[in-house]
Amino acid sequence: MLVLITDIFGETNWCQSLIQAWRAKGHNAMCLSPYTSPYIAPYDSLTDVTLFANEEQAYQQFQFSGGMDSYAEKVEQALQQATQETNEPIICVGFSAGASALWQVAAMSFVKDKVKHCIGFYPGQIRHSLELTPQIPFSLVFPKSEDHFDVESVIQHLVTKQNVDIAQVELKHGYANPQSDNFNELASRELTQLLAQVLTQTLDEPKSFMQQLSLQTHEYKGINNGTDHNIH
Repeated sequence: MLVLITDIFGETNWCQSLIQAWRAKGHNAMCLSPYTSPYIAPYDSLTDVTLFANEEQAYQQFQFSGGMDSYAEKVEQALQQATQETNEPIICVGFSAGASALWQVAAMSFVKDKVKHCIGFYPGQIRHSLELTPQIPFSLVFPKSEDHFDVESVIQHLVTKQNVDIAQVELKHGYANPQSDNFNELASRELTQLLAQVLTQTLDEPKSFMQQLSLQTHEYKGINNGTDHNIH
């Protein structure tokens, strides 16, 4: 079973397409977002499940919905239910706030029963919970840098922990999300392909997904700023 845990933008079309790709390959899949129901700003069209005018509006709605503590609690409840209802191994993939919420839950003992592997992309908020140690393998993918903290110092703290595997990419926070200011179309497309194809083929050896990610050596032309990026 594959579980997608979204960033503060919630269940977007991109999230839906990934869930559909997983299901098309015969896997059970579910999407968790910070919101109890799809949030749509009243002045936006219905072309997306969750639409915000900008990241500031998304952040305000995330805080209004309870913030990180509430999100972690929601993820915990959903995964507890999933572990009770399925005999399948569970792999979780979280982005940004979703990755940080997942980090909190992965430190709880109940996940050892069914959750096999967690993957978290640009999980900036885990800098506030570095004392936690996951009970299961947890792969973290950090961006090149963050505006509000030193990524290298956080990585150096985390690499000492059991069950933690870390990769760092020469891209910015949010690069996979088409709604993010730091969206990189080519990098997102290739990551989507990895998530949709490689991950579902490696359920028995989830670490091979990270190996595939690390093997990417393409030059990415920054869609927004024209700069070059490398992923390694």
